[in-house]
Amino acid sequence: MPSPAPQALTFAEATAIIGRAAGRALTYRSISADEMGAMLRGAGLPPDYTAVLLRDQAAIAAGSGARVSAVVARITGRPPVTFADFAAAAAAAWR
Repeated sequence: MPSPAPQALTFAEATAIIGRAAGRALTYRSISADEMGAMLRGAGLPPDYTAVLLRDQAAIAAGSGARVSAVVARITGRPPVTFADFAAAAAAAWR
Protein backbone atom coordinates (compact mmCIF):
# COMPACT_ATOMS: atom_id res chain seq x y z
CA MET A 1 0.00 0.00 0.00
CA PRO A 2 1.51 3.37 -0.96
CA SER A 3 2.20 5.93 1.76
CA PRO A 4 -0.30 8.72 2.10
CA ALA A 5 0.60 12.01 0.50
CA PRO A 6 1.74 14.58 3.04
CA GLN A 7 -0.99 17.06 3.85
CA ALA A 8 -1.24 20.38 5.65
CA LEU A 9 -4.36 20.79 7.78
CA THR A 10 -5.99 23.83 9.25
CA PHE A 11 -6.94 23.81 12.91
CA ALA A 12 -10.59 23.49 11.84
CA GLU A 13 -9.82 20.46 9.67
CA ALA A 14 -7.81 18.78 12.43
CA THR A 15 -10.61 19.47 14.91
CA ALA A 16 -13.17 17.88 12.58
CA ILE A 17 -10.98 14.78 12.13
CA ILE A 18 -10.52 14.41 15.90
CA GLY A 19 -14.25 14.86 16.45
CA ARG A 20 -15.11 12.14 13.94
CA ALA A 21 -12.56 9.75 15.46
CA ALA A 22 -13.80 10.41 18.99
CA GLY A 23 -17.47 10.27 18.01
CA ARG A 24 -18.01 13.76 19.42
CA ALA A 25 -19.20 16.99 17.92
CA LEU A 26 -16.23 19.35 18.13
CA THR A 27 -16.00 22.85 16.73
CA TYR A 28 -12.86 24.89 16.24
CA ARG A 29 -13.18 28.48 17.39
CA SER A 30 -10.40 30.92 16.61
CA ILE A 31 -9.43 33.09 19.57
CA SER A 32 -7.24 36.15 19.85
CA ALA A 33 -3.70 36.04 21.17
CA ASP A 34 -4.91 37.94 24.24
CA GLU A 35 -7.59 35.30 24.93
CA MET A 36 -5.12 32.45 24.43
CA GLY A 37 -2.54 34.14 26.64
CA ALA A 38 -5.10 34.58 29.41
CA MET A 39 -6.13 30.92 29.14
CA LEU A 40 -2.53 29.71 29.26
CA ARG A 41 -1.65 31.91 32.21
CA GLY A 42 -4.88 30.82 33.91
CA ALA A 43 -3.75 27.22 33.49
CA GLY A 44 -0.55 28.10 35.34
CA LEU A 45 1.92 28.32 32.46
CA PRO A 46 4.89 30.58 33.14
CA PRO A 47 4.97 33.88 31.21
CA ASP A 48 8.06 32.91 29.16
CA TYR A 49 6.50 29.64 28.00
CA THR A 50 3.21 31.40 27.26
CA ALA A 51 5.13 33.86 25.06
CA VAL A 52 6.75 30.98 23.13
CA LEU A 53 3.37 29.32 22.53
CA LEU A 54 1.80 32.60 21.41
CA ARG A 55 4.71 33.24 19.03
CA ASP A 56 4.41 29.74 17.57
CA GLN A 57 0.64 30.03 17.13
CA ALA A 58 1.08 33.35 15.30
CA ALA A 59 3.62 31.72 12.98
CA ILE A 60 1.26 28.82 12.27
CA ALA A 61 -1.62 31.24 11.59
CA ALA A 62 0.63 33.08 9.13
CA GLY A 63 1.14 29.84 7.19
CA SER A 64 4.53 28.80 8.51
CA GLY A 65 3.21 25.34 9.38
CA ALA A 66 1.73 24.68 5.96
CA ARG A 67 4.82 23.12 4.45
CA VAL A 68 4.76 19.37 3.99
CA SER A 69 7.75 17.11 3.48
CA ALA A 70 8.92 13.52 3.43
CA VAL A 71 10.91 13.93 6.63
CA VAL A 72 8.91 11.38 8.68
CA ALA A 73 9.82 8.52 6.36
CA ARG A 74 13.41 9.73 6.06
CA ILE A 75 13.97 9.96 9.81
CA THR A 76 11.95 6.96 11.01
CA GLY A 77 12.38 4.67 8.04
CA ARG A 78 8.61 4.11 8.09
CA PRO A 79 5.91 5.67 6.00
CA PRO A 80 3.85 8.37 7.69
CA VAL A 81 0.24 7.84 8.71
CA THR A 82 -2.57 10.21 7.93
CA PHE A 83 -3.83 12.50 10.66
CA ALA A 84 -7.15 10.62 10.46
CA ASP A 85 -5.35 7.34 11.21
CA PHE A 86 -3.46 8.97 14.08
CA ALA A 87 -6.70 10.42 15.46
CA ALA A 88 -8.44 7.04 15.22
CA ALA A 89 -5.59 5.38 17.13
CA ALA A 90 -5.68 8.09 19.83
CA ALA A 91 -9.47 8.51 19.94
CA ALA A 92 -9.77 7.17 23.47
CA ALA A 93 -7.83 10.20 24.72
CA TRP A 94 -10.54 12.51 23.36
CA ARG A 95 -13.58 10.54 24.48
